[in-house]
Amino acid sequence: MLTSLAPSPTERVTGLQLDFFTILTIWAFCSGTAWGQSAVEMDSSLSEDPLVPLLELSGYLVQKTLERGAFGVVYQCTALDTNKTVAVKALSHKENAKEEISALEQLKKLDLDKNNLVRFNRHFEFPNNIFLEFEKLDMELLELVQSFNRPMPLSEIQMITQQMLVALNALKSIKMVHRDIKIDNIMLVNHQLHPFKVKLIDFGLACHVSELNRGDIFYNLEGRAPEISLGLPLNEAVDMWALGCLVASMYIAKFIYSGACELGKMGAIVQLHGQPDEQLLNTGMYTKRYFHRESPSIAMTRLGTAGNEDTRAFVDLLKRMLQVDPGKRIAPSEALRHPFITMKSKVGWGRGLKHPLRVMVTCPARSRADILRALHVSYSSFKVNFTICCMFLFFFFFF
Repeated sequence: MLTSLAPSPTERVTGLQLDFFTILTIWAFCSGTAWGQSAVEMDSSLSEDPLVPLLELSGYLVQKTLERGAFGVVYQCTALDTNKTVAVKALSHKENAKEEISALEQLKKLDLDKNNLVRFNRHFEFPNNIFLEFEKLDMELLELVQSFNRPMPLSEIQMITQQMLVALNALKSIKMVHRDIKIDNIMLVNHQLHPFKVKLIDFGLACHVSELNRGDIFYNLEGRAPEISLGLPLNEAVDMWALGCLVASMYIAKFIYSGACELGKMGAIVQLHGQPDEQLLNTGMYTKRYFHRESPSIAMTRLGTAGNEDTRAFVDLLKRMLQVDPGKRIAPSEALRHPFITMKSKVGWGRGLKHPLRVMVTCPARSRADILRALHVSYSSFKVNFTICCMFLFFFFFF
């Protein structure tokens, strides 16, 4: 069992007892050279960071700040006892930190590398902070996507989708729900050595499926499943919906569901999928908050690719991932057997094939209006006029 690296109360008073080699290493790192090699360039902001001395006392050389967020700070460090570069997440809210640690300990039941899940090494505590040590990954998928001047080919989307389906299938096997599937929480392991090999990170919101309560609101609007918005019973399917939204956004280079508010988001879902079944509407706690009376079918393609076998398979999988009824939504294990995931020779995984789908993706970046025009939608006879709805809300609030 891994033990805490935090100094004991006595050591905090008298100073950590470090051997000569460790002291020399720290001195060389701080002075800028170590045995003829330049030390890693340190982030200039670290000198005023109150958490850095705590990390140094705990046996880390802090190299730079990787990310600052609402829930904590992530540092790139060298762990002196292993001499490995790691990522250390600093959390000040102990209650949230302990919940995340509990989820991460549950993940140790799984083969983390095989199931594309971030490796959690250990944690240690101070009176006001908890530190979590993880393997150091390469870069966020978002950073890579933003560096492209082109849409993503289906070959790349397939690789990422397959790996995330494996991750969700593993989480389902231990009845865990991630609750924060988004592009920011997918990282490349080492893009130079293993292109598009990714892992799922950030289990700060993860919980056991039994802890999901009907009526709870979570997920950002872009990835929030309709059963959350409607107040229906919840299960692991909320993560599949979020992954479907992510996959669609990689394909069209925009969020699939627009809307700056809950009403607009629900309107976008209804426009593409149609009115949810009466059974769902009658069960939902929040059904009366929304207007949705449209019943189209979804069929998303890039212009000129609708007849391609790989595109048809992709659209079929996407429709099943974005099934409004969570009970009918495809499960990770079934999705892994879907033709889009298994048709290796069709999307550039065959031996000797070098991304054959790149020829499909030569169109320039398009506006959202152009993208929506590429969504072929067939409408039923009953259609809500959202303009009237918005006018009603305007007069209600301002007159």
